[in-house]
Amino acid sequence: MLPDLTKAAWRTVLLFVVGAGPATYMAVEQSGSSLLWGAYVSLTSTVKHLAGSAPEYHRADEEDEDLIWDEADDDDSPECSAASTNSRQSYVTEEAPELGPTCSPQVLAPGNYCPKCSEQSSILRQTDLMALAAAVPLRHKWRDWQLLYSSSRDGISLKTLYRQAAASKASLLVIRDRQQQVFGCFASETWRVAPRYYGTGECFVFQLGQPQLLCWRWWQKKMHQCKNDFFQFGTPEGLAMGGGAHYAIRLDADLAMGSSGTSSTFGSPCLASSEEFQIGKVELWGLG
Repeated sequence: MLPDLTKAAWRTVLLFVVGAGPATYMAVEQSGSSLLWGAYVSLTSTVKHLAGSAPEYHRADEEDEDLIWDEADDDDSPECSAASTNSRQSYVTEEAPELGPTCSPQVLAPGNYCPKCSEQSSILRQTDLMALAAAVPLRHKWRDWQLLYSSSRDGISLKTLYRQAAASKASLLVIRDRQQQVFGCFASETWRVAPRYYGTGECFVFQLGQPQLLCWRWWQKKMHQCKNDFFQFGTPEGLAMGGGAHYAIRLDADLAMGSSGTSSTFGSPCLASSEEFQIGKVELWGLG
């Protein structure tokens, strides 16, 4: 005798389990209850077997879900979040270290060549000449030096300096302030009046104090933090080298006063005896 299910219901169960097609379905329809009863016995045995084991599988699944949930909770704990944050912060710090306002200078050592000068300098010593000749770009290293402008010879005038500077592209500007501090810069382009900065990364500034001669070149690493390719700047009111928070060197139109401060272009500190200084002498040497 069949359980409390209609024949049609058992046909559906049987066909679903065994994957029977339409031909098998017709055979079951014709054979009657004996075939269905046999299927019922087989199915009952299978279902009982599965029913006894299924709860264990479900419990295992639930335990796995609990375990996964607990792990997710641990990741969200304050301790784990803080460690993760610290790890990310350490990585960022290593990738982009913060740079200070200045960098270490290069010590200029006199080379074995002393340039031939068109006139004797009233500021530079022979050791200064030899050190600067070794510091300039290679294509200018062996050139003769021409004194384009001298405040002692040509008078104090920025207009005259601009006019005389046109005779040479690259040049060395040398200043001595009233406190006898000597400093200056190498300019890769002709000094001129222009609406914006010009020059290249070959520009550098220097300080010829005792006991060492120091040089600051373009601080390229600083470009990762801020734009600092500010080299030469010329206006009727003054000329300047370097930029950022301060000019590395700036001379006014009368060549009587100047200023020097920490420049992000070179990472150089104040080069003069003080940030605001009185100009003693100025020389501009052309290197061709």
